[in-house]
Order: sequence, then structure tokens, then C-alpha cells
Amino acid sequence: MYGQKVNKFSYQIGLRAEYSEVTTEFVATNDINKRDYLNLFPTTHFSYQVKDENAIQLSYSRRIKRPQHWWLLPFYSISDVRNNFYGNPNLNPEYTDAFETGYINYFKKGSLLTSLYYRYSTGVTERILISSTTGTTERIPANIGFRNAFGVEFSGSYQLYKWWDLRGDFNFFREITDGNYQGKVYYSDTY
Repeated sequence: MYGQKVNKFSYQIGLRAEYSEVTTEFVATNDINKRDYLNLFPTTHFSYQVKDENAIQLSYSRRIKRPQHWWLLPFYSISDVRNNFYGNPNLNPEYTDAFETGYINYFKKGSLLTSLYYRYSTGVTERILISSTTGTTERIPANIGFRNAFGVEFSGSYQLYKWWDLRGDFNFFREITDGNYQGKVYYSDTY
């Protein structure tokens, strides 16, 4: 990370490199699945002090969400005679590019941050439900596609007393997920 402040303008820029190596092994069948990947994660943050204690902020970051370890396990988990879950050792991580702009207002006993954001994710992991002709279902995690999320968020704090701070947050967003798995389309649009 590197940052600097010049008059009313400040910035931070950074770059993180990560190397991941994941190996799953199913001893019963001697199946070994090795996966490794190198990723770069840039971060930028800009701030401009408008007047007194108010500032406009812009930021960008790239993020990763790795599969949970039990989602990679290739054996079955039976919840009852009709419902089975099994992992997917071929899962890839999700990547998100996050953009945010905000306006922060500091006052004597607190602050209020209003921000707009947009997040674009690829390799989105969802648990897919597969029905068979025998009446059983199998649930498997799979990388299905992409997700667009955007919204507005309000975060505030207020000091009632020296020993008591109130903090609150309100977030309204829309999230659209679109993808496919084995030729079947998966789509959701939620608020």
C-alpha cells in the first residue's frame, strides 16, 4: 500500500499477490485433484475534502471468495433417503470487482456516510439441485456464471455519551445472478 495527502486530496493505492494451491483426494477411488492459481488484487482509494469536515470518496478493489472446504469434498452426505449432497472438487473461486463512491459528513458527535456501489462477480458459486427420475435429489455446488449487484448504503454513528456510541447501517440493493450448469439456465433477480 502507498498513500499520500496533498492539500484536500488524498489517495491510497495497493497491490496484493496471492498464490493458492488446493489438493483434494478421494481415497476410496484414488482420485486426486490438484488446483493452483496466482492472482493479483489491486486496491485504490481517493478522497477529496469538500469543506470543513465533508469529503467525497471513490474506491475500487478486486476480491476473491474461495470455495468452502466441505464444498470441495467429493463424497456424498445423505440427509435422508431422498436428499443427497456432494461436493465438487472442480470448484473455482469467485472474483469480484467492487466500485464505490461516497459522501461522508462528520459533525461534532458523529458521522454519516452515504455511498453508491456496484459489484461485478464472476465464477459465482450456487448450490444446484438435481432431480432424478427415481424421486431423489442431489445438491451440488457449481460455478454457474456472473452476478451484478448495485445499491445505496447509509452508515452513521452518534456519540450519546462518552461511554455510549450508537451505530447504524441501512443498505438497499439489487442483485442479478445469471448463469448455467449442464445446459440449464439459472437466473435470479432480487432486491
